[in-house]
Amino acid sequence: MRFASILDRQVSNVRGERSEYGVTFEDGHKIEGPAEEVFAEEQLNRPCRPYAIEIWLHHPAGYIHIQIRSGNPIYKYENSIAISGKDEGWVNANYTALHDAVDKVAPQSLWWKRHRTILLHLIALGGGTLEFAVIPFFVRLSIQLWPDLPSRLPDLPLPSPFTFPWPWRWALGLPWAFLIRNWLLSMWPSIEFNFGAKYLRPNNRRQKLYLVLTLTIVPLLVSAAYDVLKEIVK
Repeated sequence: MRFASILDRQVSNVRGERSEYGVTFEDGHKIEGPAEEVFAEEQLNRPCRPYAIEIWLHHPAGYIHIQIRSGNPIYKYENSIAISGKDEGWVNANYTALHDAVDKVAPQSLWWKRHRTILLHLIALGGGTLEFAVIPFFVRLSIQLWPDLPSRLPDLPLPSPFTFPWPWRWALGLPWAFLIRNWLLSMWPSIEFNFGAKYLRPNNRRQKLYLVLTLTIVPLLVSAAYDVLKEIVK
């Protein structure tokens, strides 16, 4: 709507200028029209998420094309503002106004986006610890399912996952850490649309993630970090 306030004030039916607005949803549905209609809540409240916005201004002095896609950009100019015209003053005035509108949107400042390598190692350590905790369960289950296994196997001590050296836990969890980190970062994309159906909005999904982190991931990371500190102190 900030962009619309800049573009629509330049539209005059007498001179033939026009502005166009469109929102595309994940199911391919697209709504087009004036800004006040396209961005109305009842229009955007659909059973799938909006993922792209496209805006045009056609003017005798030139044109403006704005495209915005939710998520992390796949290529460099996926999210862009293009201004073209023969009137240098018109181009510069619109560039300044649109640049100021973008600057009013504060980027999300999250430590795990700024320190991706640290996040990767923490996830690897916690994930590896979890895997070592699951291994004894599968060993016992295998013994029950295949009784022909050597009889001495049930008497083998199954060590606690926290008795394994932390480098081994880190190495075991590293392959999964890349996938989990990408999933976590996708929950906080560079651009997100916080409109449309409320249950599909990013905040709703992140609340579920917070619950998972609190009940499962965080305790594992704390335990793993504690073991690393013990090793360092020794």
